[in-house]
Amino acid sequence: MSTHRKIELQSPADLTYITALLRTAATQRLNNALPPSPSSTTPPPTPDAYRAKVSSLVDAFVAEVLQGLRTNISINGLDVAPGMDDDDGGDEEAAAEAELIEYEAYDEKLRARVALLVARRDKLVSRISAHRRATAGGAALELSEALGREFEAQDRAWEVMEGGAGVVVEEELGG
Repeated sequence: MSTHRKIELQSPADLTYITALLRTAATQRLNNALPPSPSSTTPPPTPDAYRAKVSSLVDAFVAEVLQGLRTNISINGLDVAPGMDDDDGGDEEAAAEAELIEYEAYDEKLRARVALLVARRDKLVSRISAHRRATAGGAALELSEALGREFEAQDRAWEVMEGGAGVVVEEELGG
């Protein structure tokens, strides 16, 4: 399974447009590289045969590119049907076939429920945002207070130890 996102198209007409652009560009490049022979009663057979061979190779390449394209796109979140071939005008048929998706009737209760769920989600997102803003400051304040209490406890323990050390030293001096 690929980890890359598929290219998202909005309608089958977009795929038809891309296919038409690809075929037009390929034809233009072929015409630039191998101009069609001038119209005459006796065209030379070699350039036409050569052009026909190159044209068939270009068409095969374009078909391969389009097949690869179809596996890497989705139309409105749906994968492109594997049978969508655009050879010989099949694109219009495939586009019409893909457009025959049936939709449910508009449901006001469902729309109200979706609106309620969206409002609930937005409320949760705002609570999460507020929590993210307040948590770091609160944790830092709590940590500084705990650290302050610990320092005070260590200072008191130090004073007790100093006091005890002072008593021992005075008794030994007196003795």
